[in-house]
Amino acid sequence: MLKSEHSLISVFVVLLLLSGCSKDDPQDNLPSSNEVPVQDLAVDDLLGTWEADSARIVQLGSPFEEMDILAGGGTGTFIVQKEGFFILALFPIETSGGKIYSGQLFLDAGDLRMLFDESPGDTVMWDIQTSETKLLLDGPATYDFIGDGTLEDAFIDLTLDRSN
Repeated sequence: MLKSEHSLISVFVVLLLLSGCSKDDPQDNLPSSNEVPVQDLAVDDLLGTWEADSARIVQLGSPFEEMDILAGGGTGTFIVQKEGFFILALFPIETSGGKIYSGQLFLDAGDLRMLFDESPGDTVMWDIQTSETKLLLDGPATYDFIGDGTLEDAFIDLTLDRSN
């Protein structure tokens, strides 16, 4: 009897987790027309300035912390230049300072690889989706959540609008 109760509880937990998946995923906000297939993307498709429509940073590990960069008037800007050189500037209102990431991005058959200047030689994979006017990016990085100069492992989730 105890084994069947554990099985029922396990099934209930799985169903609960699956039902928690939201249809409000930012990736669903991409326009259905004019989408650019990721495997066909080139760096030139990303050139220009992109302004954050949504920007979140989640601290990995303990303690768990999530920061909405744009809450209260913060800003996020992603600039892509020739040959994939980029600047990502995130400035929340609730903490002093902010973070400017720079480096070079590479696209290969739909895979986005980011080489950050702060970690030369360490390429990280980010997820990307795009249309002519929207860009969705998310991937690992580091961020100083409390302004003490210590960078913690983090995950950045961005929805950006082309501004030029």
